[in-house]
Amino acid sequence: MQNLLLTEELAHALLGALLAVCRADGDANVEELKALRTVGHALAGGVRYDNEWLLFFSHVTPRSLAEAVRDAGAAGPFRGQAVSASHLIAQEFVTAAVLIARADGALNQEEIRLICSFARELHISASYIAHLDNTLDEWDGGAAD
Repeated sequence: MQNLLLTEELAHALLGALLAVCRADGDANVEELKALRTVGHALAGGVRYDNEWLLFFSHVTPRSLAEAVRDAGAAGPFRGQAVSASHLIAQEFVTAAVLIARADGALNQEEIRLICSFARELHISASYIAHLDNTLDEWDGGAAD
C-alpha cells in the first residue's frame, strides 16, 4: 500500500468507505476492523480520526467517495494541500477494500457488489478487482507452502 497525500476530509471519506465494505455483509467483525486500522493507517498516513465517529456516524456511499476524490483534486496544485492523483487514490482504495473484505475469509457477494459499486464510481474496472483477488489468492497460496 502506498501512503497517499490526502486532505483530512478525503482521508475520512476513504476510511468511512472502507468501513462500509466491512459492514457490507452485516456488522463489521474483529478481523475486518483490525485490517481497517492497519490498512487505513498505511493508506491515510498520519491523518487523525475519531474511532467512535468513524464506527457510529460514518456513512460513505460510492458516489460520495467519488465526489470527495474529485473535489480534493480540483483545488489545483497551488491552491491548497497537495493530494495524490485521483486514479492512484482509486486504485489504492480498491486494493485496501479487497484486503479488508478478505480479512475474515474469501470475498462474499455483498462485499463484491459494494466494492464493484465503489470501483465503478471511481472509474476502476471490475476486471481489476478480479485480478487483484486472484493475485491475493496466489500470494496466500504461496504463503501457505
